[in-house]
Amino acid sequence: AVASLQGCAEAASDSKWDGAAQVEELGGCGVKAAVLFGDFFADYLECLLFAGLVAHFGADNVHHAPDKAHFLPERAKKYPEASCWVPGLPRAKRHSDILAQIDTYDLIVTGHPASVEYASLFAEIADRRPDRTVMVNGEDAVQVKVMQSIHPTGRWFVREYDPTMFSCRDGETFPLPLALNAYDVPRFDAKADRDIPILWLGAGHFGRGPYIDVLKEYAPPGSVIRTEPTPRDEYLRLLSRSKYCIVLHGAGKQTYRLFEAAAYGCSLISQWLPLMRDDAFEFAWTFRTPDELRSIIQDLPQSPIGTLYQYQQIIQRHTHVARAAQFLAKALP
Repeated sequence: AVASLQGCAEAASDSKWDGAAQVEELGGCGVKAAVLFGDFFADYLECLLFAGLVAHFGADNVHHAPDKAHFLPERAKKYPEASCWVPGLPRAKRHSDILAQIDTYDLIVTGHPASVEYASLFAEIADRRPDRTVMVNGEDAVQVKVMQSIHPTGRWFVREYDPTMFSCRDGETFPLPLALNAYDVPRFDAKADRDIPILWLGAGHFGRGPYIDVLKEYAPPGSVIRTEPTPRDEYLRLLSRSKYCIVLHGAGKQTYRLFEAAAYGCSLISQWLPLMRDDAFEFAWTFRTPDELRSIIQDLPQSPIGTLYQYQQIIQRHTHVARAAQFLAKALP
């Protein structure tokens, strides 16, 4: 099973993304995996990882519980800027069914439990299969003590990684950034008519107010700066028409917009975060303060550069398939 996991990870890492057809080609590695979401709600990282595991091992070999609204198209009506829905995902199983067959799984992924009941369930699984159980927490605020109490010597994957947050030296903690749901990505169109200079769509809370004030005052004419909800179809149309897209921190520093805007051909103007060191964001503009954002807006070139390179990097190395491969390379000892 370990050899199969490593083989799948290597195959996906070396391949070039070419849409949903490649997902079918990556399946059938002979590994059986279970993904157990918590009872609060499955975060984007858990959902994208689950979809990536399905791409690697096939829908018949990846089971999950319970069912989550993240996998339904209707979710896009409430969260227009980030949908983790992927076609063809398997139906959820009952926890009791998975628990009864827990010894048959080669890989067991547990999410973030919000209740004592789920924490006890995950702890029982970790005790029974300590060498095959890993925890993934993509919440904005990582509940360190909860993760440590469930699996104190295990492997943890978190979206927001800060080694100073973890005091338990027995376990291992790895960063696992968000990724792109590659099913929704169009082909890059270098000739697209991009008539919107700067785009910002998103809520005004999470400390974003001073940055939005700068955008409203200094963004060029024709820019779209909007804080009210926008239907997903309209959001994607606006992305495809925009030269630059603003990316601000939310409740957590990483947001799905970083990957989606890049995949839709926008040049990024992003609030800085460690992930920006990745080569995919070589041509992104970054800022740490409202004054730095103002300076960037005032000096922007009329025509963005590096958008094709950025697009290629994202769809090759930052899709749910690629992120699952990165996860598999470190998931088991």
